[in-house]
Amino acid sequence: MLTTLILTVLSLVLPHEFHVSRCEITYRTETQSLEIVQHMYVDDLELALKQDFDGPIHLCTELEIDSAEVMVQKYVSQHFALTTESGQIDVTFLGKEVGDEPLGMWVYIEATDVTLSPELTISYDLLCEIFDDQKNIVSFQIDNNKKQMFLLDHNTPKIKIETGR
Repeated sequence: MLTTLILTVLSLVLPHEFHVSRCEITYRTETQSLEIVQHMYVDDLELALKQDFDGPIHLCTELEIDSAEVMVQKYVSQHFALTTESGQIDVTFLGKEVGDEPLGMWVYIEATDVTLSPELTISYDLLCEIFDDQKNIVSFQIDNNKKQMFLLDHNTPKIKIETGR
């Protein structure tokens, strides 16, 4: 209950003037897996979820509705995809949690048994249907090598990258 009150008060007192999310994608050669971590603002995601649900959702609070996890999974799967020449990579939604800062949340996704091809298309238009100024920062990294960074938005919802494989 206290967390709900704090999040509600902070969202009213400290509204954010910008709309941004982050998606970090790491390919692990040893396990042939993709680790995906997405960060977004709770209130922004709630606005998106309310397009299909009438009522309070209370994400990341003690009052969170039972179907919230499934709703987040469905929404994220509609707005995030990884594709190679072989087709779309199957990903598994692992869960979500409140972020370190009061208004943020993390979403965890993975893909296993992935043979990385020379080109990877990343589609990530999270919240672009809600906010015209939405920016989505994407980073891609293989093991501990240098990260590639991209900025996606309403006009550029996906990017094709060279993986070096």
